[in-house]
Amino acid sequence: MPAKSKPTTAATRRPAVVGTHNVPIQYVDYLVSGGMNGNTIHLNLGATDGDRPDDPMRVIIAARLRLTPDFARKLHGALEHILKEKPPKRGRTKAIVSADPPTKAIN
Repeated sequence: MPAKSKPTTAATRRPAVVGTHNVPIQYVDYLVSGGMNGNTIHLNLGATDGDRPDDPMRVIIAARLRLTPDFARKLHGALEHILKEKPPKRGRTKAIVSADPPTKAIN
């Protein structure tokens, strides 16, 4: 009698990450605002406009993020890990790949 295989659930499978070439890269260097509403953390990130030397600093909203507290902790940990690394003499730092599959499926 063949052994029964366990059914694979969305929580146990690794996600297929699709990196399209048209996802914009946003440069941010200013935290405009942040907070929590219910179970959602929100961050408004901006980029300073350095082309205005005689005028007051202007910040242009570049990205608005909405995060679950669980993902915010993972992002915090990843940023801490990256910032603790010694910068390479030349080139890039090693990429961090998430080992945890998402806990919720969309659709």
